[in-house]
Amino acid sequence: MECATVHPYSLLTPEDSRTAFHRTFSMLKWALVFAIVAIVAGVCGFTGVAAGAASIAKVLFVVFLVLFVGVVLLALLGIGAATHDKPRS
Repeated sequence: MECATVHPYSLLTPEDSRTAFHRTFSMLKWALVFAIVAIVAGVCGFTGVAAGAASIAKVLFVVFLVLFVGVVLLALLGIGAATHDKPRS
């Protein structure tokens, strides 16, 4: 019987790590959506809407970068990773 144990210094299970990873890339998706809205609004002459969408895209992109670097550092350090013990005979 295999048993997955959580790293003793971590509060994250592997499922939580994957969820955080998907949430991070969802944020990047929204940053790209707002960037496209800003470009389209700017081309159509709606400078107020373009400025607002561009500022939202910038904020989301910065938050994405911070979360992405954090997740990568946690992965490199092995925090949140489950270890699999070999079954005992």
